[in-house]
Amino acid sequence: FKTLDKARDATALDLLAINDFGDISANAITEYFADEANIKLVDNLISKGFVFAEKPERLGVFSGMTVVLTGSLEGYKRSAAFKEIEERGGEVADSISSRVNLVIAGSDAGSKLAKANKLNIKIIDEAAFSEMLKD
Repeated sequence: FKTLDKARDATALDLLAINDFGDISANAITEYFADEANIKLVDNLISKGFVFAEKPERLGVFSGMTVVLTGSLEGYKRSAAFKEIEERGGEVADSISSRVNLVIAGSDAGSKLAKANKLNIKIIDEAAFSEMLKD
């Protein structure tokens, strides 16, 4: 949502349409915005000109992709790998779903790898990931 008033007015169904939003998060947010004290706070912020800053669109080898890391990467800390993906236009997800385009599998990859195989999601190893970062 690009404005606070649109976020305030969103329904649980609107929130569920967002990547990685589940029932618990959607219900918690709608309950928050249903509370009169919270409505007053949000309305006060809106009246004072509060706006969300837009994230600049990043282009790169992972543009438009949702990526999941599984297992351990020898050459990268997880946070560094996440940053590399996001800086090149990708979005990092925690779990495997039909929205995921790519899985990077390190050593000791577990159930995420099995689920990715079941969903026919492209899987690469750390060496292929490193090559993608060179582009």
